[in-house]
Amino acid sequence: MIRPSALRRSAAALFIVASACAPGRPALPTGAGQPYADAQAALDAATAACRGVRTWTAELGLSGRSGRQKLRGRLIAGLAPGSLYLEAVAPFGQPIFRLAATPRPLTSSRPSRASRSAPTSCARS
Repeated sequence: MIRPSALRRSAAALFIVASACAPGRPALPTGAGQPYADAQAALDAATAACRGVRTWTAELGLSGRSGRQKLRGRLIAGLAPGSLYLEAVAPFGQPIFRLAATPRPLTSSRPSRASRSAPTSCARS
């Protein structure tokens, strides 16, 4: 049976040997640099395939604290022109919270109840 202290020493020695073989730091450019003259054309070429995108979906991982309590969770978010969808996913069972917003009345629901409200106008600058 291998003792834990010997195992830790072996792991530390392996780490030191492996890191000694790592390449050095990359050489960073020096000087003030110059702006790229054709930056707009390069950006247009790089983003041409994404121009048709009208919706966006993401899964967000959240973590934090409230007092001494650790909090973790996941949100499913979706955006489309004029609409928004957020859902707090439970580890099992039904979602904890849903928010769906469109130009029509807002709907927000939890498994136990649902609420509706009229849309409000947003000031744009």
